Amino acid sequence: MQLKNIIYIDYEKVYSLSSQLFEGVVQSSTEQQESSLANADAVEVKTLTKSTQLSDTSKSSTVINPHDYHYLKFERELFKRNLISDISNDSLPFNKNFSSNRFVKIKCAIEINDYNKLKSTTSNFTELGHAIHYVHRNDKIEALDTLINDPKTTANVIKTLKSERAKLLKSIESDSGYSRKTFFSQLSTVLEYAYGDEIEISQSISDYKFTSFLIRNFLKISPELLVKLYSRKTSSEFTIVGIVTQSFKFDDNSSGSERPLSDIRAAAWNMNDALANLESTFCSPMENEFFVEPIALYTEI
Repeated sequence: MQLKNIIYIDYEKVYSLSSQLFEGVVQSSTEQQESSLANADAVEVKTLTKSTQLSDTSKSSTVINPHDYHYLKFERELFKRNLISDISNDSLPFNKNFSSNRFVKIKCAIEINDYNKLKSTTSNFTELGHAIHYVHRNDKIEALDTLINDPKTTANVIKTLKSERAKLLKSIESDSGYSRKTFFSQLSTVLEYAYGDEIEISQSISDYKFTSFLIRNFLKISPELLVKLYSRKTSSEFTIVGIVTQSFKFDDNSSGSERPLSDIRAAAWNMNDALANLESTFCSPMENEFFVEPIALYTEI
């Protein structure tokens, strides 16, 4: 039996779908247990108890929530009812004609893109680059400073050492991308507008790509720890179970025509159309790409 190391799970989604599959999900139940007083191994009563000369009756309340074990039952039921497509390198060639709103189980290595981390890195790219290059060359800078401040060093040598130090600092600035500081600042502005704080997971199998967007709060470990443990481009296989929401759609007239400006609502809808076209440049499936609403992400042990 393989155990599932569940890293991400949307409990509310599991609960909602399970309640439909199983015609409701047990939230609470009552167990009743009876034992004879003559029985030396009678169960000790720790909850509400009704006693007579002949028997003891204990009642206990149990709460069942759709946590990890319940998720396993949910996934098995999807396969039992043939509601899910199993996609992996072992299942090639797979049927790529599954429609949106179809459950999929995708197993392969993943790439992790944390938009919060990406926005922060882009915003501070030149400063971070400068710090990294400076630290790497700090020993050389300190050696030059020691020679420059040495009383025995002649004026001509000091002049040469200062020139070398200036060139070194200029090299650090150049390698840090300071000349592109404006570009990174503008890119950071675009990323801030285009993306929220979701985490994008990319999976590639053959010529096809599956992209899932994780809700940060549903992760069982932090994104930073996930990257440290498995790498931003993992070698381990991960499984994502979710629902296909979009696939590539060719549209040679995506801009459409403007609505007549008859009133404020028409103007608002024109603005909404423009917003949709703008968003399509940031987040639309590419050719052979499928967007997936993830329910669970796990590795198998």
